[in-house]
Amino acid sequence: MVHPIAKVPIVLRIGPKHPLYHKAEIKLSDFANYTFVDYEGQAFSNYIKLQSSLHLNPDASRIAIVPDRLSKSQVVAESTMYSIGCKLPPHLNHRYAFRNIPLDDLHYDLLYIVREKQQMTQEMHRYLELVNRELENL
Repeated sequence: MVHPIAKVPIVLRIGPKHPLYHKAEIKLSDFANYTFVDYEGQAFSNYIKLQSSLHLNPDASRIAIVPDRLSKSQVVAESTMYSIGCKLPPHLNHRYAFRNIPLDDLHYDLLYIVREKQQMTQEMHRYLELVNRELENL
C-alpha cells in the first residue's frame, strides 16, 4: 500500500556569489546564461529527472555534473552556477547561505510503501517520525 508523507517543494537554488543573489525580482529566463549543476547518473530512477527537464539553458555545454548532494551544494554556494531540486532543511540553507526561488507549485510527492496486510514495526514508526520531524520546517 502506498501512503503519502509530504509534498516537498522544488526550488531553484543559488549561492551568495551568484550575480542574481541580491536582485529583488528574478525571472527564470534570467538564468539562461548561467551553468546548471546536476547529479551524475540516475541514482534512484530510470526516467528523466524533473530537475533536468527544468534546465533553463538549452546549451548543453552549460551543465556541470557532480556525484552527490554535498558536491552540488558546494559548487552552487561557491560559484555563479544554479541548481534545481527539493527544498533543503533550514540548517543546510543557512550553512550555504542559499537563496531558494520557488518554482510555482512544483513538488515531489514523498511516499512510503508497505506490503498489504503488513504490520508497521516499531522501527518503521520511529523512522516515519524522524522523517516527519525533518520535513516540519520545509
